[in-house]
Amino acid sequence: MPATVASKTSVVLNDVSWDFYLRTLEVVSTGTRVTFDKGKMEIMSPVSYKHDRYKKLIARMLESWCERHDQPLSPAGSLTLKRDEIQRGLEPDEAYFIHAKAPDADTEMLDLSIFQGPDLVIEVDITTHSINKEPLYLELGAEEIWVWDDQSLRIRVNQAGRFVDSTTSRLLPAFPVALFIEHLRQSKSLDPSQAINAWRLATPR
Repeated sequence: MPATVASKTSVVLNDVSWDFYLRTLEVVSTGTRVTFDKGKMEIMSPVSYKHDRYKKLIARMLESWCERHDQPLSPAGSLTLKRDEIQRGLEPDEAYFIHAKAPDADTEMLDLSIFQGPDLVIEVDITTHSINKEPLYLELGAEEIWVWDDQSLRIRVNQAGRFVDSTTSRLLPAFPVALFIEHLRQSKSLDPSQAINAWRLATPR
């Protein structure tokens, strides 16, 4: 099981079994991200304050907009998405069911061999990753990925089995992407509550 220190925040293990990955998920600390791709496993240390601040702000802004514009949306949080038969798994920063049917509220484990996975995933990408997550998200059923890199939002939509860049959201075509980016940039100098209030004022129903 050769190991590589990929960055200050991650370690990559090669030739890892699927069972070892499943056991790792049971013992890692809260906030640790584990990505598995057919024998290669990356363990990311608990995320930074900066990362989580953006993650929560993006989620609150998106959910606020959907609520005020009568857009159905079911949050899935950062639950582990995995499928045994393809030996791939990971945790998004945030995930949502929008067009995809969400499981019943009393569902405890999201078995992707039974349920469809969330169709929108959000990644705050301010650290270096060794495993490319896009092929995993494709096989796990995501239709769209939003990636925030501290300055800009990259929207990647599933088109004929691969993710391509888009200036708009296909799942949420009315969502004001440019304004969203502007407010995320401005949020650096604001308290999170102030940032949310400013967003609500800028995007009335």
